[in-house]
Amino acid sequence: EVHPLVHSITNPVTINDVANMIIACGASAIMAMDPQEVQEITAIADGRMTWFHGTRINNPNTHGTGCTLSSAIASCLARGFDLKESITHAKKYLSGALSSMLDLGKGAGPMDHGYTLAKGMNRN
Repeated sequence: EVHPLVHSITNPVTINDVANMIIACGASAIMAMDPQEVQEITAIADGRMTWFHGTRINNPNTHGTGCTLSSAIASCLARGFDLKESITHAKKYLSGALSSMLDLGKGAGPMDHGYTLAKGMNRN
């Protein structure tokens, strides 16, 4: 059963508290973002907390970033990486997809999911 939690998360200590509340409800791992420092992601599994730091990429085309991150983590887990390695690889992939600065359509478009393929192609 999912219990809605409404908390103002204002600092890492509060994030830890809320994360532990969610774990106590039965989740095996969670991810949360620090609202002040969006690039910092927290993961909790088996009672351990790890902060993953990154760099904010100034790209308005962020549609699908959450789905992309979770899919990349799941893909790495399926390949046999542990959770920490999976998150590290997924964040690197997401950063690359955002850094390629794909600009399609109007508004917040998608990031470039195929950026690694395009690196090796000659665009004449």
